[in-house]
Amino acid sequence: MPINPDTLGARASLSQQVDTRWVLSYAAGLGLSDPLFLDDSQPDGPCVVPMFCVCLEWEAALKARNASLGLSTDELRKAVHAWQRSAFKAPIRAGMTVNTSSEVVYLRRTSAGTYVVMRYLSTDQADGSLLTDSLSGSLFRGVTMTPGAPDEVGALPALAATEVPDAMPLSVAQRMVEPTYPHVYTECARIWNPIHTEQRVAQAAGLGNILLHGTATWALAAIAIARMQAGGDRAIARLRVLEGQFRKPVAPGDTLSFRALSDESAGQSVKSIAFDALTGTGQPALAAGRVQFAQA
Repeated sequence: MPINPDTLGARASLSQQVDTRWVLSYAAGLGLSDPLFLDDSQPDGPCVVPMFCVCLEWEAALKARNASLGLSTDELRKAVHAWQRSAFKAPIRAGMTVNTSSEVVYLRRTSAGTYVVMRYLSTDQADGSLLTDSLSGSLFRGVTMTPGAPDEVGALPALAATEVPDAMPLSVAQRMVEPTYPHVYTECARIWNPIHTEQRVAQAAGLGNILLHGTATWALAAIAIARMQAGGDRAIARLRVLEGQFRKPVAPGDTLSFRALSDESAGQSVKSIAFDALTGTGQPALAAGRVQFAQA
């Protein structure tokens, strides 16, 4: 079914309980072993990895897509994540109830399908304070917009990150994607889309293989950059912004190379690092990446 441009501005929201098991599993699924992230006996509980916001946004995305876009299950499964930018305003805590709202902010007709950008705001239900502010772009492959509608509606949010195509990497780290990893990430994050775990479904969606979640590549990149350029895993607790464009799919068995490309101060209190991630064949899995950490 074609996507109606009148869905621009459509909103949905839901509340979710952030339970301790979920945040511990998510941290472990990303390979974080520091007690800061895994010890729930700390006075304030475990530090919740900021990238955990995508776990909450996934449920909001499902609700928004079902309510607003009017697509079939097969059409929804043809969506591929194209871009994610999250700004981390305040820490999520285990035990917190979080309200996550979604809004359709941009749609564009393309030769490959319809590009849709959603904005997600997550707030603490107890006091209304803003926790994360995310923009997420997805391409719904083979799904058209209503015939006769404009090719573009809404304002495309600015992509703050810029590519550094000719830069000599400051540092490089590699990570092999084990055949089991898409399954591990699916269960630990509670982000289930069978194109990431079930060959039959992936092939029916026009994919040759199951693929690693884009949000997994995105989160692993932040951890790799923290280890190379920001002092180690504990820098993740100081993460303020994480952005990247997803370019090439990552399949089980592939080896990712995370490259820190530039390192600069974004004001006295913030360290900003440009990065990308390459597949084993040297193609960009994630491009125009930027991560910002509060200075220690």
